[in-house]
Amino acid sequence: MTEQQIIELIQKEFKEKTLGLTEQYLEIHSPIYADNKLKIDRIDRDKTDKLIIAYLPVLDEKFYFAVYIDTKSNAVISIDTEAYHRVYFRATSETLSSDELKVMTCLTPTELWNKGDLRKSGKSNYTFSNLTILPNPEPDEFEDKLKKTA
Repeated sequence: MTEQQIIELIQKEFKEKTLGLTEQYLEIHSPIYADNKLKIDRIDRDKTDKLIIAYLPVLDEKFYFAVYIDTKSNAVISIDTEAYHRVYFRATSETLSSDELKVMTCLTPTELWNKGDLRKSGKSNYTFSNLTILPNPEPDEFEDKLKKTA
């Protein structure tokens, strides 16, 4: 099933609201559209060969619609929500610089700062150096994020 077919199935469900949950969710929340097309942050094909989960960001919220599609019947079989989970690794040091922390890993850091750098608020300085890694930024179930991070 192509991404376009998945989008079309979801758009049809969101328009016709054949599932009771769809109607309930869409009464109070809206998916995000880009160029008049539903925005899908991730299509998960890892569960089984019979199930696809599409994660759609929700307007002004920190969670996703999780749309479950049966690939055998090419139908939306359920809609749920998935929390905005983030699993980080953070290393800090009062003596090492962020560059010295960085050479201790082969992973790409997502945030770095050094002891003495001005904080984002601009009101004080950091008292330690930091290296933060977000290895799996895509939407997923919490348990899967932990498995993929390890």
